[in-house]
Amino acid sequence: MMNTSRSHVSSLPPFPATSAPPFWCGLVVLVISVDCGWLGLLTRTTAADEIRGGDAQVQNVPAEKNQWSVGHPDGDSSAWEIRCQGELVTTYYGDLAGTPGFFPVKTPSGLELTRRFPIGPPRDFEKEDHDHHRSFWFTHGIVNGLDFWIDDDKSHVGKIVQRESQVQVDGNAVVLTTKNDWQDHDGQTLLSDVRRFRFTQSHGDTVIDTTIELIAGDGDVTFGDTKEGSFGVRVAGTMKVDAKKMDKRIGGTIINAEGLRDADTWSKPSAWVDYSGPLLPTSHIDGTRVQTKEELLASDLPVGGITMMYHPTNHLPECRWHVRTYGLFAANPFARRHFGLPEYEGVRIRKNESLTLDFRVVLHDGLFDEPTTKQHYLDYSR
Repeated sequence: MMNTSRSHVSSLPPFPATSAPPFWCGLVVLVISVDCGWLGLLTRTTAADEIRGGDAQVQNVPAEKNQWSVGHPDGDSSAWEIRCQGELVTTYYGDLAGTPGFFPVKTPSGLELTRRFPIGPPRDFEKEDHDHHRSFWFTHGIVNGLDFWIDDDKSHVGKIVQRESQVQVDGNAVVLTTKNDWQDHDGQTLLSDVRRFRFTQSHGDTVIDTTIELIAGDGDVTFGDTKEGSFGVRVAGTMKVDAKKMDKRIGGTIINAEGLRDADTWSKPSAWVDYSGPLLPTSHIDGTRVQTKEELLASDLPVGGITMMYHPTNHLPECRWHVRTYGLFAANPFARRHFGLPEYEGVRIRKNESLTLDFRVVLHDGLFDEPTTKQHYLDYSR
């Protein structure tokens, strides 16, 4: 069993914070905490940078062209709409069909990248399978023997419950921070987590730098050896590789940092993976110009994609990818046995200690572009 050796519990900021978190170096930020009902204008001058890659993302985007804002959808105080220049990028829900997550997830031009089912009725070219694949989320299939990956009411299935959320906003970025409890079927908490998502723009793309801190409570917590995890996306029906089986005019491509493609990327270690392909036009989704399937297929569908990156200094040195041609796209640093490696007991987080994982997500218009992707990774990893 792999043990984690770093403890970050003592360094966690108070939640909700009484000052801006340390990644806001010298900025004036608007801090909004929903659960505690407070609002303040604060400053911070520390040189610490808690979310990796934080400084590099806005260097070539003028502030007046990159205005970020937040709000609550339909009065839901547990959810956050994230907007750039007034246009929706994504909405974060404390309970997205059973777990915290994002839906919809859009390219800079507004194309939707993730499947709508099970959050809503399936769109054209979507299938009603794997209803635990909820757009864009983080869970794991074996945690102290409990399954947090699937969505079920059985005794062996756990649930992640959002407890608190807050947002920091300035013109060039939004940082969403949430605190969540991982509970068993009886509501007992095994561990908690703190998730920080920093939204910026760089190289014409939307960048989400993500830090997930998994914090054990009064007992050890083990993330088991299973492919069912962890940081996942279910891509849009037209974008999945297998859509080509329905019609050769749709269907996307998977490619990783080693140049492997499609099914060959599954289970392989890689610093990053991109999933790109055709997407439904915005006018079809928002109802301004609804088209039949044949009309959609006959048109020149727009294209976009998602790149996911694993930070090279993560405590778990290798990330393998549970990425499927049917549309699942997940980074999994815990799995071994399903991916052709010797089985092990998993990763143990000792009581009152924590494990931190860092990822970058890039939302882009157009097909995969290798030079831009490599530059994003260089910006992130240096």
